[in-house]
Amino acid sequence: MCLTPWRMTLDANAVAEFHEHGFTTLAQISTPAELALLRTVFERLFAQGAGRKEGAQYDILGHDYDQTEQALPTIINPANYAAELRRLKCRENAAAIARQHVGAGCHRLIRTCDSEASSPGRRNPVAPG
Repeated sequence: MCLTPWRMTLDANAVAEFHEHGFTTLAQISTPAELALLRTVFERLFAQGAGRKEGAQYDILGHDYDQTEQALPTIINPANYAAELRRLKCRENAAAIARQHVGAGCHRLIRTCDSEASSPGRRNPVAPG
């Protein structure tokens, strides 16, 4: 595995492991600074209740009516509420890994909501592009 601040690729052993077992393990796809940013952004989004009105933030395991006692809160497409999440190197690294496994057509997997059929009249702001 080769991890640089700009690009990540898997070595032949990792690709072979994926094809043989259906998964592979990676030491990291991000940097400590990016992880710190993620923590800060997600703490802010949950504290603000970002996406609750739209149904994008909810509690997967508990009763959603009580935001203070959430068991497992989640936010669907958090980049819709925090633009800085669209520019993360870990997203680029994940896309590079997917391209290695699936090929150049993997943009269809990553950008599924970018088609007119799935979101008429609206371009998905999360999709890279």
